[in-house]
Amino acid sequence: MPTVLAGAGRLAPERIRHVASPLIELGCALHVLAEPRHHSRVEWAADVPLPASLRSELLQWTWTVRAVRARFFATSAATGVPTWSDEIAALRARAPEDLAAELVRPLRGRPLSSREVDVDAVRHWSRSRGRAVASLVEALLDAPAEPVRRFLDLLDACWSTWFRKVWDSSRDALAARGRQDRDLAVRDGVLAMLQSLDSSISIRDNDSAVVQKVQNKRIDLSDRSLLLIPSNHIAPHLFLGEIPGEPLTVIYP
Repeated sequence: MPTVLAGAGRLAPERIRHVASPLIELGCALHVLAEPRHHSRVEWAADVPLPASLRSELLQWTWTVRAVRARFFATSAATGVPTWSDEIAALRARAPEDLAAELVRPLRGRPLSSREVDVDAVRHWSRSRGRAVASLVEALLDAPAEPVRRFLDLLDACWSTWFRKVWDSSRDALAARGRQDRDLAVRDGVLAMLQSLDSSISIRDNDSAVVQKVQNKRIDLSDRSLLLIPSNHIAPHLFLGEIPGEPLTVIYP
């Protein structure tokens, strides 16, 4: 089921931005923790030094990092290398209702491009995931302040317990990869750069590329920008995030 990136040949390199985001990389790592066998990372997941209480808490929030993920795990307004403290502070500064809407959206499999949340459908699907998740989702829908704080505290706990060390060891290499890929677009063209990101991307013609790993659709890049986010935890996937008013996000290995 290919996705066609139309207009890529007309996308000016100056409309390409890259970021090495600790928040987005944590989201990718949590996705691996939720499905380590699919990513051939069973030993890595078992070695993550998580207290049992933290693992239990993460299990209740795994829907936020599945194939459809919360928006703040899929885009960033930053360029270069934002700090964890800045990214988590930006989330804490947002209205709980807004974050809650982003957190529940993946339960219904709503695409990032959707602006609507089907509350009845979210409740239905949350019940199918067990009593604890259903109770958590009810709180997000009806009184979001406390569960949103709980979720952000969970992210902070992941950071301080284990992910800070992971990030410190990979940050510079990810930032360098993003710079190199943007430089490649300037030197050899956007299509050549896109093809170099992953084996699932091929050049279709002089104006478009095809991505084989994601859903069957057409995305017009001719009048928008592109956000490159290299990741050590996205393989074997390639993630395309299409959010209204935002650059097309590409999270790639």
